[in-house]
Amino acid sequence: MKISLVTPASQQSKCGNRQTAVRWAKLLRQLGHTVTISTSWDASEATDCLVALHAWRSADSVDRFRATWPTRPLVVALTGTDIYKFQASHPEVVLRSMALADRLPGLHDPRP
Repeated sequence: MKISLVTPASQQSKCGNRQTAVRWAKLLRQLGHTVTISTSWDASEATDCLVALHAWRSADSVDRFRATWPTRPLVVALTGTDIYKFQASHPEVVLRSMALADRLPGLHDPRP
Protein backbone atom coordinates (compact mmCIF):
# COMPACT_ATOMS: atom_id res chain seq x y z
CA MET A 1 0.00 0.00 0.00
CA LYS A 2 1.22 3.51 -0.80
CA ILE A 3 0.77 5.63 2.30
CA SER A 4 1.16 9.40 2.52
CA LEU A 5 2.00 10.52 6.02
CA VAL A 6 1.38 14.23 6.61
CA THR A 7 2.89 16.09 9.53
CA PRO A 8 3.01 19.84 10.17
CA ALA A 9 6.70 19.51 11.09
CA SER A 10 9.26 20.10 8.34
CA GLN A 11 12.00 17.62 7.50
CA GLN A 12 14.52 19.64 9.52
CA SER A 13 12.31 19.77 12.61
CA LYS A 14 13.15 17.85 15.77
CA CYS A 15 9.67 18.30 17.30
CA GLY A 16 7.45 15.48 18.50
CA ASN A 17 5.19 15.40 15.43
CA ARG A 18 8.19 14.89 13.13
CA GLN A 19 9.63 12.19 15.37
CA THR A 20 6.27 10.42 15.40
CA ALA A 21 6.04 10.62 11.61
CA VAL A 22 9.51 9.14 11.17
CA ARG A 23 8.79 6.38 13.71
CA TRP A 24 5.43 5.49 12.14
CA ALA A 25 6.92 5.53 8.63
CA LYS A 26 9.60 3.08 9.76
CA LEU A 27 7.00 0.74 11.27
CA LEU A 28 4.79 0.90 8.19
CA ARG A 29 7.75 0.23 5.89
CA GLN A 30 8.68 -2.79 8.00
CA LEU A 31 5.16 -4.06 7.33
CA GLY A 32 5.80 -3.78 3.58
CA HIS A 33 4.18 -0.43 2.79
CA THR A 34 5.65 2.40 0.74
CA VAL A 35 5.54 5.60 2.81
CA THR A 36 6.21 9.23 1.98
CA ILE A 37 6.36 11.95 4.64
CA SER A 38 5.41 15.52 3.78
CA THR A 39 3.96 18.65 5.35
CA SER A 40 1.01 18.70 2.95
CA TRP A 41 -0.74 16.06 0.84
CA ASP A 42 -0.09 16.40 -2.88
CA ALA A 43 -3.10 15.33 -4.96
CA SER A 44 -0.81 14.28 -7.82
CA GLU A 45 0.71 11.62 -5.52
CA ALA A 46 -0.45 8.06 -6.06
CA THR A 47 -1.82 7.43 -2.56
CA ASP A 48 -3.79 4.49 -1.24
CA CYS A 49 -4.10 5.86 2.30
CA LEU A 50 -3.49 9.16 4.09
CA VAL A 51 -2.24 9.29 7.66
CA ALA A 52 -2.44 12.84 9.00
CA LEU A 53 -0.66 13.72 12.22
CA HIS A 54 -2.53 16.61 13.80
CA ALA A 55 -6.22 17.19 13.05
CA TRP A 56 -6.00 20.99 13.09
CA ARG A 57 -2.67 21.62 11.38
CA SER A 58 -3.25 18.94 8.70
CA ALA A 59 -6.90 19.87 8.07
CA ASP A 60 -6.32 21.14 4.51
CA SER A 61 -4.68 17.85 3.53
CA VAL A 62 -7.48 15.89 5.20
CA ASP A 63 -10.15 17.88 3.32
CA ARG A 64 -8.40 17.57 -0.06
CA PHE A 65 -7.68 13.85 0.33
CA ARG A 66 -11.26 13.03 1.33
CA ALA A 67 -12.68 15.13 -1.54
CA THR A 68 -10.34 13.41 -4.03
CA TRP A 69 -10.61 9.88 -2.65
CA PRO A 70 -13.90 9.52 -0.72
CA THR A 71 -13.54 5.77 -0.18
CA ARG A 72 -9.82 5.41 0.51
CA PRO A 73 -8.62 5.02 4.10
CA LEU A 74 -7.99 8.23 6.03
CA VAL A 75 -6.38 8.18 9.47
CA VAL A 76 -6.23 11.36 11.55
CA ALA A 77 -3.97 11.06 14.57
CA LEU A 78 -5.07 13.36 17.37
CA THR A 79 -2.05 15.02 18.95
CA GLY A 80 -1.81 16.63 22.36
CA THR A 81 -2.47 20.13 21.05
CA ASP A 82 -5.49 18.88 19.09
CA ILE A 83 -6.98 17.49 22.28
CA TYR A 84 -5.90 20.08 24.84
CA LYS A 85 -5.87 23.28 22.77
CA PHE A 86 -7.34 23.30 19.26
CA GLN A 87 -10.42 21.24 20.04
CA ALA A 88 -11.49 24.20 22.20
CA SER A 89 -10.03 27.11 20.22
CA HIS A 90 -10.86 25.81 16.69
CA PRO A 91 -13.56 23.18 17.20
CA GLU A 92 -15.03 23.39 13.69
CA VAL A 93 -11.73 22.49 12.01
CA VAL A 94 -10.74 19.76 14.46
CA LEU A 95 -14.20 18.18 14.50
CA ARG A 96 -14.38 18.27 10.69
CA SER A 97 -11.05 16.42 10.40
CA MET A 98 -12.29 13.92 12.96
CA ALA A 99 -15.58 13.42 11.09
CA LEU A 100 -13.80 12.80 7.78
CA ALA A 101 -11.44 10.20 9.26
CA ASP A 102 -11.94 6.46 9.14
CA ARG A 103 -9.74 6.00 12.22
CA LEU A 104 -8.72 8.35 15.06
CA PRO A 105 -5.72 7.19 17.08
CA GLY A 106 -4.81 9.40 20.04
CA LEU A 107 -1.19 10.24 20.71
CA HIS A 108 -1.59 11.49 24.27
CA ASP A 109 -2.59 10.04 27.58
CA PRO A 110 -5.75 11.49 29.09
CA ARG A 111 -5.27 14.32 31.54
CA PRO A 112 -5.56 13.22 35.17
